[in-house]
Amino acid sequence: MASTASGHAPILLQTKLHRPPVGNDYVVRPRLLERLVRNPNRVLTLVVAPAGSGKTTLISAWIATAERKAAWLSIDQNDSSLPVFLSYVVAAIRSVFPEACAETDILLRSTFQAPADIFTITFINELTRLPGAFTLVLDDYHFVHDESIHQFMIRLIRQRPRNLHLVLITRVNPPFPVASMRAASLQVLEIRMRDLRFTLDETREFVLRTMGSQAAELTQGDALAVIKERTEGWAAGLRLAMLSLQGHPHPGLYLSQFMGTSEYVMDYLMDQVISQQPAGIVTALLLTSILDRFSAPLCEAILVDAKDVTADAFLEWVDKANLFVTSLDDKRVWRRYDHLFRELLLSRLMDQTGPEKLAALHIRASDWFAANAFVDEALRHALAANDPERAALVVERSVPTILAREDRATLERWLHTLPETIKLTRPALMAAGAWLRHLQGNALAVQALLHNAESAIADGSHNLSDEGLRWVQGSVAALWGEQCFAENSLPRAIEHCQHALDTLPPAGLFERRTAIAYLCLAKQAMGDVDGAERLVASELLRAETFGGAHTAQYYLILCWMRLISGDLQQLGHVAQHLLKESQRNRLMLSMTWAHYFLGLLRYEWNDLESAAAHFQTIAERRHSAHFTAAQESMLGLALIRHAQGSAQEARETTEALATFNLEQAGSITDKTHSAQARLDAMQGKLVPAEPWVEGTHLSVPDRPIPLFDEPSMTHARLLIAENSLDSLHKANQLLADVQALAKSTHNRRRLIEIFALQALTFQALHQEAHALDALQNAVQLAQSGGFVRMFVDMGPPMRALLLDLNKLDIATPYMQRLLAAFALADAEAETDHPSDPKLGHAEPGSDTGSIGNKGANVPATLLLTPRELEVLSLLDSPLSDKEISARLFVTVNTVKRHTGSIYLKLGVHSRRRAVARAKSLRIELTAIAA
Repeated sequence: MASTASGHAPILLQTKLHRPPVGNDYVVRPRLLERLVRNPNRVLTLVVAPAGSGKTTLISAWIATAERKAAWLSIDQNDSSLPVFLSYVVAAIRSVFPEACAETDILLRSTFQAPADIFTITFINELTRLPGAFTLVLDDYHFVHDESIHQFMIRLIRQRPRNLHLVLITRVNPPFPVASMRAASLQVLEIRMRDLRFTLDETREFVLRTMGSQAAELTQGDALAVIKERTEGWAAGLRLAMLSLQGHPHPGLYLSQFMGTSEYVMDYLMDQVISQQPAGIVTALLLTSILDRFSAPLCEAILVDAKDVTADAFLEWVDKANLFVTSLDDKRVWRRYDHLFRELLLSRLMDQTGPEKLAALHIRASDWFAANAFVDEALRHALAANDPERAALVVERSVPTILAREDRATLERWLHTLPETIKLTRPALMAAGAWLRHLQGNALAVQALLHNAESAIADGSHNLSDEGLRWVQGSVAALWGEQCFAENSLPRAIEHCQHALDTLPPAGLFERRTAIAYLCLAKQAMGDVDGAERLVASELLRAETFGGAHTAQYYLILCWMRLISGDLQQLGHVAQHLLKESQRNRLMLSMTWAHYFLGLLRYEWNDLESAAAHFQTIAERRHSAHFTAAQESMLGLALIRHAQGSAQEARETTEALATFNLEQAGSITDKTHSAQARLDAMQGKLVPAEPWVEGTHLSVPDRPIPLFDEPSMTHARLLIAENSLDSLHKANQLLADVQALAKSTHNRRRLIEIFALQALTFQALHQEAHALDALQNAVQLAQSGGFVRMFVDMGPPMRALLLDLNKLDIATPYMQRLLAAFALADAEAETDHPSDPKLGHAEPGSDTGSIGNKGANVPATLLLTPRELEVLSLLDSPLSDKEISARLFVTVNTVKRHTGSIYLKLGVHSRRRAVARAKSLRIELTAIAA
């Protein structure tokens, strides 16, 4: 049982996605713009130069006049982790293509973080499908220090999606193999400091634009050459020089005084500029230099004690002075200093201000950002003030909101930012950590954190507010409710969940949903089905006022209740509601759960193709699905492939499941070992299954077992298949124990399976009367739900029993349906299904640009699915089928099925001809292989 993902996007600063506007003093530089315009289809433009050299201004001016669409991201020091970085990159691209990168966005909002390779492949594939070419500008890339981001960027550049032109603006060379990229014929344009230095003509133009009446004197004789020489053509130095010269009575004499290195000139000119400003303005410049960005209300908070200046007067002066300030939005609400100018101001502030006053400034900033829900910035300034208690409080107050969004990545980032010592002393942070581990499915870590939180509350030194204390106690109770349910301690689960509902403050929406979920399931397991139904119905009605994830959560609870009760018809109705709600609100976890329930329903009804489609949807998105839903769906897919006669593909699916286990959990789970053993047994291979049985020491689980597969049930199947007197008696005892558990938890679906397996056990023991009684119990329980596949999977011995039962004058349409399903299963097992027979077959060699499809003239690109286009692109490479399957994270047989479908649609019989045919039809092969 798990919660759903919110449709909210991660919390992102939209100001980082705005292209900085070009100032009024901008000098058009045709020699550089011509280089940028030349060859617009190049892969990478790399602009590397020190601060203040005009990098951003040049690219912003070029983008403003370019015909190609462009997305912009200004990176800062908080973006140096792959999920955060990629979240901003996706947001930037969506400013150009609003529906772009949906799969990548889903991965970023998932409960579990996908491996970096999954992010990269998914992102590149989605870029190739965008409807047009565009430029992506990443400004201030030097703030990136995470190696996984550098590797992501290297692979992106090497894969070179043909519709992407990447521009990196950075102070230092990125750790990219630029030389080897050039050698690999990747088209790379490099612009460096030597290119950005102002020429004499550009210097003259700048002086004319900025100096008004003084421009004539400064452009005559040697003055212009002196300016260029002293500033070394450096944009920031040139601008400071002009600012310092404004109104100077003897500019020629002044020019001769500043000389030396560029650093010396910058310090000298900075002093000259600041010395000309009113004292209040200088104070405001220095105090606001602690801010990455500033607005009028924020400046008002920072300057509250400043004399001789107000926030409004300061910002009015800033706008008129044209002083290294960039607007971050169209309405000029947010501004920032040029990075170099801010660094110089901040250096002077630190020289003139003691640590206590500097900390006080950061605290003011932190309090303002926290009050205005800018949590990341509030947290950063609190830590800069060396105030971890304040930083902790900022996070604690925001946890309920972030949980309601189910934004695991942000919660994990906040907790990681805080010092370890503070997390060991504050119960609210312990509870927040427990929720994070809950979202990650780590039950042991949840329990340890809950114990710690309870101890911290008990000693009375927590300093929590009344509402904060209620949130911690309610959270602890809700999570203990989940733990008790998992341990089959149902009365205690109900007690804890009810306590959570009575205690939680109104803001704890997510926490309340979790408590409701396990309260309903515990009530149902104890037999109070009506009470559980009434509770979930009332909460569903209440949740409709919130919509989105709130409503989906209660549909998910109902799905579990319907499955456990064996009511497949109602399960289908509720799962469809869940799917519709999740699709409308882009709730990925809810969507995958909906597909899981619909796939399980179709599987039990023996509609294997439909079930496989639902399970395949989850398998292909397993890194963005809930771990349990993904694992169960891959098991279901393996069973379907076995039933369809594809034993190898079934095995490859369980191998992919084992790999997924290692990625997400660090080890192969008992569930996966169980699945592999079950397939071995179904294929008559008992020897490979024995090590798992012997090494696991399986016992009856003391917990509700509503899932698709349960290792203890596989153990029973293996004991029955062993067919010795000892193994059959062990199977009988095991099934009797599990039956007691299923009855005590009112799990009708599991009881059907248990009675059916007991029937097989009694049959093998030649106790025919007991076998028929057990089977009759199973059939009677299964009939209302229409279970079919559960019986068919038990093979010929079950068919023989059903035939015997059918002779006892209890023949029903349901019994006839069961027996017919066995005959259909035999036919399917003998037939391989390499492709869809409904697809048309074109004549080889046809060059019409269309593919025949039952006589229709349909463009090939409309017939080929996005996945087939990806496979087709990889066919145009030396990769083997196995290597292609690894690239796409699917099985080899899946690749073969897609390849067969491509051959049918293109009317060819080989890789080479498929690629040639695609090119003749102008189908773009966007290769994603290295």
